[in-house]
Amino acid sequence: MGPAVAGTVEKGGDYEENIIKEAEEELGLKNIKPKKSKKIKNKGRYNHFTQWFTLITDKDIEEFRIEEKEVEEIKWFRKQELLEQLKNNPQNFLPKMREYVELFD
Repeated sequence: MGPAVAGTVEKGGDYEENIIKEAEEELGLKNIKPKKSKKIKNKGRYNHFTQWFTLITDKDIEEFRIEEKEVEEIKWFRKQELLEQLKNNPQNFLPKMREYVELFD
């Protein structure tokens, strides 16, 4: 498991318009106002920046329309439940998922 929405910013584009576009394409979310969070420099095989956004919504999970080529499944977790799942079943998550969760304290 990993973050709900991700994408690459096209030349001439910006992070906010990209996350809005990707959220609609991948989850069917429209008319959203994501809040900009931390920006992280990632070093590795490919060096890049990741701009994080958060979004608070009261949508029921059934209202989401996932793009099955991009997203396998979505699920709501309480933060404590997610941390317990990470501890007990780390193989079910992206290697940096705990780090991602800590971004949103």
